[in-house]
Amino acid sequence: HSKAWEFAYGDYVVSIPSCGQDIVTEGREMHHCVGGYVDKVVAGSTYICFVRHKDTPNACYITCQVHTDGSIGQYYLAYDRYIHTEADRAFKEAFANHLREVWGE
Repeated sequence: HSKAWEFAYGDYVVSIPSCGQDIVTEGREMHHCVGGYVDKVVAGSTYICFVRHKDTPNACYITCQVHTDGSIGQYYLAYDRYIHTEADRAFKEAFANHLREVWGE
């Protein structure tokens, strides 16, 4: 499902971790538990991707879990806060639609 991670919408872009340490670092910087998901990602039982602002692609913004059926699981800002802006919601909806299309191919 490599096409799943090639997605941008509005001011946001999807980024994928290049290694397990990227996931651990994301969890540390975002103050949530995603670092504990490395084993599940390696086993292929879940996916983790990062949502970034296009103009600051290296700065943490949203961490996203994608289930093996292509549906979005956990989707949090730092400190496990829920998204709250219209732009955040629009991106999540567009990304969810994109994932459904890719997984359905």
